[in-house]
Amino acid sequence: MMNIKNRGALLAAVCVATLSLGACGQGKGEGETKGNPLENVVDAAKGGDATEKFNGYVEGFNKLIDDNWGVQKNYVRYQELDLPSKSPDANIHFFENITTLESALKAIKEARAMSGNASSNAADAAADKVIANGDKLLAQWKELAPYYSSRAYREDALAKGKAAHESLIANYTATLAAIDELDVAITKYQRDVAEKRIVDFRKSGHNTEADVVEAMYLADHFTTAVIEEKIADADAQLPKFQAAVTKLRQTEQGLAADATNKSDINSLVGYLESLIGNWRDYKQSNSNSDLESVVDYYNHAIGEMDDIEMPG
Repeated sequence: MMNIKNRGALLAAVCVATLSLGACGQGKGEGETKGNPLENVVDAAKGGDATEKFNGYVEGFNKLIDDNWGVQKNYVRYQELDLPSKSPDANIHFFENITTLESALKAIKEARAMSGNASSNAADAAADKVIANGDKLLAQWKELAPYYSSRAYREDALAKGKAAHESLIANYTATLAAIDELDVAITKYQRDVAEKRIVDFRKSGHNTEADVVEAMYLADHFTTAVIEEKIADADAQLPKFQAAVTKLRQTEQGLAADATNKSDINSLVGYLESLIGNWRDYKQSNSNSDLESVVDYYNHAIGEMDDIEMPG
């Protein structure tokens, strides 16, 4: 199962490059979502600033795709359980994380209630689907978790569990489809923001910050191609991405030792270089673990972006 990309919050003082995971950018196979990230922008042309709303969507989204307790992870675990084949004398562990899903839906509901503009329409529509389907999944988790943990299934010959199986699968797949749709909407917004920030930073003389955002913007597109296993597309993007990373390394090396962001940019470039290195490893090995490492290093880079100070 391919890893997915985390999203960065759209903080006013922090530029968190684009995601695409589901953009964040990922294949839409069963149980899969996609992933991708970025930062603050005032979308004046479309009627206001949607930053706070998208911050909320990103917060909820990242919880929904959590590596350990996200919806996709629990869906895979539930499928592996193969409940229809189980008997009442089996020791059944029902996988869920009610707390994580509740907090994710809370963040998305709060973001949905905020005023937006034309740029947030697609995300709002996707959020409505995430909320509707996620609430159904959450309700089932709350009903079934005590049923399995108390071993009540031994008393009814697993009748309740098996009766709920088909609807649980349906709620999982509908929720994952909605998460994927939200991912696409967030990605589009964040990529638009990234493009604008690169131009604005260069116009205002913030070339170091522009180099950072551009490298992450290209990393987003490259990693999305990797997640979708579009090998030829990733190969075609690599030279431009490599050039941006090389330029950012040169920019970092040209900064004074005590310059703001020098250490964090050094770490960021290291993650991006390792990302590229694992891609080249994959081209030799054809190992899925190398592909997953590409996404892991991208996510490390996203995390590092939170520490880089950007012009307001």
